[in-house]
Amino acid sequence: MSSPAARFRLGTSTSGGGRVTPTELFFDLVFVFVVTQVTHAVERHPGWEGLFKGLLPMVVVWWMFSAFGWLTNAVRPDAVGVRILLILAMMAFFVMGLDVPYAFEPEGWAFPVAYLAVVAIHCGVYLTASAPTARRAILRNMPFNAAAGVLVLVAPHLPEVWGWVCWAAAVPVLYLSPFLGRIRGFVIEPHHFVERHALLLLVVLGESVVAIGIGAESPQGHAVDWPLALGVILGIAAAAGLWWVYFDGDEVRAEAAFEKATEHRRQTLAYYAFTGAHLVMIIGGHPRRGGHHRRHPPLRRPGEPVVAGLGHRDLPGRTRRLPRHAEERPDRRSRRRSGVRGAAGGGGVVRGLGRHGRRRGRADRDRHDRSPPGLMRSGLPRP
Repeated sequence: MSSPAARFRLGTSTSGGGRVTPTELFFDLVFVFVVTQVTHAVERHPGWEGLFKGLLPMVVVWWMFSAFGWLTNAVRPDAVGVRILLILAMMAFFVMGLDVPYAFEPEGWAFPVAYLAVVAIHCGVYLTASAPTARRAILRNMPFNAAAGVLVLVAPHLPEVWGWVCWAAAVPVLYLSPFLGRIRGFVIEPHHFVERHALLLLVVLGESVVAIGIGAESPQGHAVDWPLALGVILGIAAAAGLWWVYFDGDEVRAEAAFEKATEHRRQTLAYYAFTGAHLVMIIGGHPRRGGHHRRHPPLRRPGEPVVAGLGHRDLPGRTRRLPRHAEERPDRRSRRRSGVRGAAGGGGVVRGLGRHGRRRGRADRDRHDRSPPGLMRSGLPRP
């Protein structure tokens, strides 16, 4: 009968028949959420600064996420203890995804803390591998992973320039660690390693297709027109082209190249062709997903009062008084109500309408009279 330690420690497969387990596929789903969060963060802050504030966290997250592909290649996630630790790491990755929009701000402490937790879990599980060289390799690699996490942790608390320096330094600390630390000894099982990354890319492409559909939805809810149909067709064609190029025999040729390579050569191929090249493919699909969202003019310009439910595209810098016949006057009962109910669709917050009607008197009623009719459609009761 095997000991508890032997049941927990699962050695590296050398038969070439190792398959990706359902646990690993379930684990990969969390990365889709991270990619989605990065896409939304870039869309909310268009421009070079917003682009780097989205891509730098994803580059850091991808390093550790890819590292778990190396981990499950050495330690099969069949034991209960390994599965529990992988689920804990999955939770930490999810927290990082939630905090991507705030990773550069002091209140975004959850991102680096979750990252350091992932580094600790990754190292702890790797130490259960049966290959002694793999255990020694992770002990040499872990300080670089932790150093990058510390840089990300202190970056938001420094002046802005030095914060960018910390983020810029974290990337080479991670991606040059195999050369800086002369890290050797990781054991690569070809079939499992190639299949794991192929399935991960397939999941990311699936998220891209779903994002095309979500981004094509319109707040106005009108039917599909020709420009939208053309954009959707081009988006699906781009996703299909990437899928075709990757899965048209490349994974088979990659596995054959792994089989012929020496142990040291396998590590080099895994680093360049999978950890590095797959990051480029994922980033290449990142702006394409973000570009499918329908663009609508902003509901208000900077400095204008926040008004809910405005559907007018031709409003000037200040809300103008509409013709008398186009105005809708709220009754006395609506003015006495406390606050204004949320506008349909989350358009914004209407402030000062009906909240203190009895105290503000005539001036308050005049402001109500100048409200455009779109305000009444946003959830205010009609007379």
